[in-house]
Amino acid sequence: MSPLMLDVRGLHAAYDGADVLQGVDLALRTGEMISLLGPNGSGKSTLLRVLAGLLPARLGKVQLLGRDLRAYAPRERARLVGLVPQYATLPFAFSVYDVVAMGRHPYVGLLGAPGAHDREAVGLALEMADIAHLRERLVTELSGGEFQRVLIARALAQEPRLLLLDEPTAHLDLNHQVDIAALMRRLNGEQGLTVLWVSHDMNLSSEYCDRLMMLKEGRVIADGSPAETVTTPQLREVYGMDFAVAPSPVSGRPQVVLSRGGDSL
Repeated sequence: MSPLMLDVRGLHAAYDGADVLQGVDLALRTGEMISLLGPNGSGKSTLLRVLAGLLPARLGKVQLLGRDLRAYAPRERARLVGLVPQYATLPFAFSVYDVVAMGRHPYVGLLGAPGAHDREAVGLALEMADIAHLRERLVTELSGGEFQRVLIARALAQEPRLLLLDEPTAHLDLNHQVDIAALMRRLNGEQGLTVLWVSHDMNLSSEYCDRLMMLKEGRVIADGSPAETVTTPQLREVYGMDFAVAPSPVSGRPQVVLSRGGDSL
């Protein structure tokens, strides 16, 4: 069994004094790829912010590779954890290469000069995200799917061991959603990258991830394989609606459709 990348126990996190996460447990092993699902306001993005070190836990334990997350200096943590945010804006029309090179800041600092290894890491990140051919393009000229790959490549340039993604397929058309999901799966399989992916797409998550975790109102409701979690009773508990579940004709993994006349419970 692979070692623990993350060990989260009894996690509470709050905004404005109100708990958003309420006793979350998560054991994420090295090399796993997990999709974090649940309705809006269930605490998915908050959990990612805590794991990225951007929001302190109010209560509970968060360990990264066996060490308290708070014990890591920000630059040290950024060399282990890459975060792809849900929304990103850039103040200037940078080239794709320059944006991806920003991922080397944990190594060279704001005023440091990149060395040979930094340039090599940026080039490798561009290749892994399949955007090496776009390196000289301005990010303002890219499609939504291309820009999402740039953000993933920027995180990969950090050479992280854990990649956190907050709804990376949101606002993309169907083919780009599948492309991004397939890219994450390839990085997980070929690079051994541990991936925690926040998503609203149950079917995409079921197809590409071997483990799903479902949150509701800041609590873990389900955690297991797609076959264990994507069930009509489980979905009713999490989303308050009836869904029909059927195996994919291609993979056999469970896929979800809204029941005919599916009334809200």
